[in-house]
Order: sequence, then structure tokens, then C-alpha cells
Amino acid sequence: MKKLSYIYVCYGVSLAIVLAVAVLPVSSWAFKNHLDILTGGWRDSGSMLGQWIQPVRLMGKSALLNTYKPNTVTTYPNSDLLSVFVEHAHQNPTDPAALAHVVRRNFTAPYSAGASDKVMWGTMNLKTVRQDALWAATQGTRVDPDNAFFWSEKAVLLDMFGEKQPAYDALKKAGQCHRFEEYGEREAAARYADMLTRAGYRGEKPPVLYWADVLLPHYASIKNYGVALRKRAQTKDTVQAQADILRVGELLQRTDPHLIGVIVASGVATDVLFPEDFKRTSISGNKDFRPRVAAFNALEKATGVELPYDPSPFTDRVMRIRGLVREDTMFHKDPMDSMFDWKSTTPAPISLLALCVSLLVAGLTFKIPPGSEYPRRLLPYIAAISAFWIATEYSAREILLQNGTPMFSGAMGLPDARWVAPVCTVAFIVLALMQFSKRWRGPATLAGVVACVGLVLWAYPVPYFYLPPIVFLGALILNRFSKPLPLALNAVLLFAFCAGVGLLVTQIALSGQDDTWIGYMLAASLTTCAVFFARGSTRLLRVAPVVTLLMSVAYLGAVAVEIRQNQKIKVAMESWSHEADLVRAEAGVR
Repeated sequence: MKKLSYIYVCYGVSLAIVLAVAVLPVSSWAFKNHLDILTGGWRDSGSMLGQWIQPVRLMGKSALLNTYKPNTVTTYPNSDLLSVFVEHAHQNPTDPAALAHVVRRNFTAPYSAGASDKVMWGTMNLKTVRQDALWAATQGTRVDPDNAFFWSEKAVLLDMFGEKQPAYDALKKAGQCHRFEEYGEREAAARYADMLTRAGYRGEKPPVLYWADVLLPHYASIKNYGVALRKRAQTKDTVQAQADILRVGELLQRTDPHLIGVIVASGVATDVLFPEDFKRTSISGNKDFRPRVAAFNALEKATGVELPYDPSPFTDRVMRIRGLVREDTMFHKDPMDSMFDWKSTTPAPISLLALCVSLLVAGLTFKIPPGSEYPRRLLPYIAAISAFWIATEYSAREILLQNGTPMFSGAMGLPDARWVAPVCTVAFIVLALMQFSKRWRGPATLAGVVACVGLVLWAYPVPYFYLPPIVFLGALILNRFSKPLPLALNAVLLFAFCAGVGLLVTQIALSGQDDTWIGYMLAASLTTCAVFFARGSTRLLRVAPVVTLLMSVAYLGAVAVEIRQNQKIKVAMESWSHEADLVRAEAGVR
């Protein structure tokens, strides 16, 4: 009993730590997020926001924007499905927020794609998407006629369909409005409230992502339209349109509640007033607008526009705002990036899974008597099976990348190797069972070597398939020459092994929900490899409790960092909501 006392202490403290994190209100939201991450509920975004780790299941996001259509929608849809937003807008045609979201969401498709028949998001015709957005923008001008958002986006969409004069008329209306409101605040708050009803509080990351989701897509359309107008022949109509979009930019600068809107307004001034060779890198510098303003005023006078606009007050405020907020800092050193990346999101779930792996190691080792022969004989085959699955998983991703970007692929295509892992799993299980027969042990080992070499020859363009034969032959050699490791080194290696398995499974889980089961299959097989490598030794059983305790302490530390970071995000969000007004007040914008 005395010999096992430290085991009870280690496992008891570890269990208490995990239960405390799971139950206490200050950390229970984090524990739920960790379980969600480990079951494929969070994804690496790969979006314009950077490589942010996002709770796609929690927020109702989907890879395709037209894969699901509910029977009824009673609140702002908690989804990324464009068809859902279109249906919701038709059900609520007098709700400007519902209409505004259809308009904003449509601009997640590139402005340069126009209103072509190109298929976007897997199934949707872009022309249909633009038509839905044009209907929503037109309806918005009726429901909220003094809002420049609907008029300016209607102008952009009409221009995409080749209706330039109606677009210029809509832009003129936009320039005469008194406010610019995209209704992002109302919708983000409603969608977040819906998430709270469904899943409860899950930290401050979801509301940040809701805000980014509803605010970012549409801003680029206004800037791109300004560039398009500047490129056209400088007739009376196009110069009038440029004057009107500058008015919209000034309105955005004065009334948009978000700092990003104020910055975009500065970009509108640059895009309309400066020539083609103007470089993006100098936007945040002290660019002198005065010669360009004088040239634009002269152009208005020469073409005889009906409603001339002098951009001098607007550009003066742009320069004052740029002195306060440098765009290179805003766009390239966003403090939020470090709070959503891999380093800030994954340590806690990796530690939690590593803790579970160490428990699995202890459980498996406990039942293996010292000096058992079968772990030594089965190790090469179990290790090879794990290597086959790893190679197949990453080979499939390589083929996907090659098909998605053929210009970067080599002349020789990669072979489709999705069948390799399941087939080789069955084959190597059979070979492993043959190890229990003295007659078939030698042929089984030889067959395993031949199979690995043959696979390399078949799939030689794929470097991942060099792994299985290396692992198989390496395990055979280890079985023949290796000796039990010192206890301390055993503990270090087991700790590194558990952490590595946790990292591998978390990476696979974040890559896609459909692949999560592969990660756990690999975790089980790799853990079995670790136990078999011990060859029935009791050393793993002796160090496993200590490793479990260390993993639980690492998990607690990662959770503490996550809680502190959550508070930083909350403070940043609160200050973010006032930044636009503070910058305007500092720059003298009224």
C-alpha cells in the first residue's frame, strides 16, 4: 500500500484539477471549448483575418454558403449560409438589419468577379447572389432612405450589371444622405445572444468573431468602386460620381461607429484622388493631398458637374486621423491576431488530451506482465499501421493542395493513396497475428518489409510514404538491440510522447471535423506503440502517474493563461467600441 501511495496522490490531484476547471464558473467555459476543439468544432480559418482559430460549430459556420435551408427563421440566423440570410430578409422585408446582412454577405465574393455566372462557395451562381443583394439594397433604400449604406451598395451592384447611369444616380443619392449605418452592431448582438441561448457563455472570442464577420465584407466594395470610377474616361458623369463617392467617404468618416470605417474613409480619399502609380505602402505616410485636390477641383470645373465637391476639408481630416492611427499598425500588427492564433488557443486542449493519453498508457501497461514477449513482436506492425495512417492523411492534403493550385504542382501528379491506410491496416494486423506462430514469424516479417518497399516504389513522388518502411524497420531493429531506459529518461520521453500525440490529434481536429476520428485512431495506435516499446517493463507504470500530474499542472497553467487572455480581449473590445469617437474627437472631426 505504501508503494502505491504516490500513485493515488498523483491521480487524485490530477482529477481534482480537471474537475475544478470543468465545474468552476471562472473556467467551465474554457473546458467546454477544449472539448469542442478536440472533437473538431473549431477550425483554422485561413481567412482574411489571418490564421485565426475559430469556433465554427459554436457559431453555426459552414464551409459552403448554400448547403442548408431551414423551414423557418425567427431571429438573425446564426449561420454562414447565404440562402438563410436571403430567406430571412424576404420574411422581414422592413427590417433594415436583415436586408443589410444580405448586402454585406454578398461582398465576401471578390469585387473583381463582378456579376458573372461563376460558381462560388461550391454551389452558388454569383450572378444570383448579386441579384439577391441588389434586391436587398433596393429594398433598404425604401425602408431607410437617409442611410448612405444602402444607396452606395446599390450603386456598386447596379454598376456590376452594366447599368452605369442608374448606378451614378444611386451614388448621388448616397452623397445626399446624413448617415452611414451598416447595421452590423444590431445583428452581431442578436446572433451572439442566440449563441448564448444555445451554448451558454464561451469566452470573449465568439463576440469578436461575430463583430468581424458582420463588419468587414462590405468596406472593400466602396474602395474598389472608387478605383473603378477613377480609371474610366473623365466625363461629366464619371467625375460627378467620383465627387459623390468622396461625399460618401466623408460621411463614413463622420458617422461610422467603428474605427475600421473611419480608416476605410481615408482609403476612399486616396483611391479616388491619387493616380494609378500610387503605392499602398505610402497610405499611412504624410502624403500631400493638396495638389490632387486642386487637380480634382479643376477637373470638376472643366467637366461642368452639377454638384461639385471640394474634398479639402475631408482630406485635411484624413491627414489628422492618419497622424493618430497609422494604417500599417492597424492592418499588420493587430493585437487581436496574437489572441486567436495557434499559440494562444491550443496549449490547453493539447495538455488535456496529453493527460488522457498518459492515463491510457498507465491502463495498458498495468495489464502487461513484466518480460512479456508479445508486445515486442507486435510493436513493428502496430507502429507501421500508425505510420500508414499518418502518411495517407498528409498525402490526401497534398493532393487537395495540388488540385486546388495546379500551377504549383509538378509535372507528375500524385497518386490517389486514400486506400492505402485501411488496406495496409488489415494486412499488417494479419501479419501481426502470424507472429504468434513460430512457423510463420519469419515469412510475416519478410512480407512486411516487402510490402513497405513496394509501397515506396509505387508512391515514390509522395515523400510521406517513406515513413512506414522506416518505422517498420526501425521497430524491428529496436526490438533486437534496445534495452530498458533509465527511469528519469523514461519519464521525459513519456511526457514528450503524450504531448506529441496531443498536438497531432489537435492539429487533425482543427483541420476538419470529418478527419477528427483519424486523429483519435492514431492516438490509440501510437499509445499502444509506446506501451509495446516498453516490452512489458514496469517502468512506464511507475512514471505514468507522475507524467499525468505534470500534464494536469500544465493544463491548469494553460487555462490560467487563457482566462487572463480572455480578460484582455474583453478590455480590448470595450475600448474598441469607443475608438472611433475618440479618434474623431482628437482629429477634430464633427
